Amino acid sequence: WVLRAPPPPPPPPLPAADRVGGAPQQRQPSTSAAGAAGTPRRSVDAPGAADPGGAPRVHERSPLIQGMIESGFSREQAEVALAAVNATDKSHIPKAIEWQLKRDVEINKKESEMEREAVWFDKMDFDGYALMWGSDHKKSTIEECAEACRAWKPRPPAYYACNVFVYCPLEKCYAPAALPP
Repeated sequence: WVLRAPPPPPPPPLPAADRVGGAPQQRQPSTSAAGAAGTPRRSVDAPGAADPGGAPRVHERSPLIQGMIESGFSREQAEVALAAVNATDKSHIPKAIEWQLKRDVEINKKESEMEREAVWFDKMDFDGYALMWGSDHKKSTIEECAEACRAWKPRPPAYYACNVFVYCPLEKCYAPAALPP
């Protein structure tokens, strides 16, 4: 992975699903398809559980903001972009996305020009867009992969810098990729 700085240490473990407000609770079998066999729910699915970043897991009430989040933007970016284009319904989401991409062009160009170091971690997972190359872009070493990412020149319309890469030394690798809108 190529990052500007090593990531912060991992968050503390999530609270146990059998404790709510400090009092022991009876574990309830999951009713979801994944837990239909009566297995307990995961702690991250417990009522009031926090995500690994510490924020409560809250379903987004605004379908406009949810649409922007599903397109890869943060809640804050979504709120600003939707307000900037006076969005009133889902048909305005593409305008908000275009506005946000144009707004970030200079930031993205500056990021791509910064001196960056390659830092990698085994078994690390990040969410984001796979913007270029895909599964057919193969390098023999992780160092070659990092150098290709460093050498990447951003392209319009968003001028995204290469700030993360995946290296898999195996014959077959699983790489779920989200594509930008």
